[in-house]
Amino acid sequence: MTLKTEITNTGISIKFSPFHLKEKIISWSEIAKIRLIKYDRIKGYYGYGMRYLPKKGWCYTISGKFGIRIYLKNGKTILIGIHKEIELFDTLK
Repeated sequence: MTLKTEITNTGISIKFSPFHLKEKIISWSEIAKIRLIKYDRIKGYYGYGMRYLPKKGWCYTISGKFGIRIYLKNGKTILIGIHKEIELFDTLK
């Protein structure tokens, strides 16, 4: 499994192989806010992989303990696990 996340001028793209055949793009116009968080993938989301929990939304994680929680304008949330939290924080600023 591989998780590729890219932040561009148009939004945030996610490709979680082998589950996504093409990247999923979340446009900036869909996003209400983003938070860099520390989380426990085992206790919070029951392990690695692609998960959906009704109260927490979608989670895409391979390893690590940091992630970005994306709050969408439609009320849904997405958590993406990350490895380069300092680089991501600088990019999002």
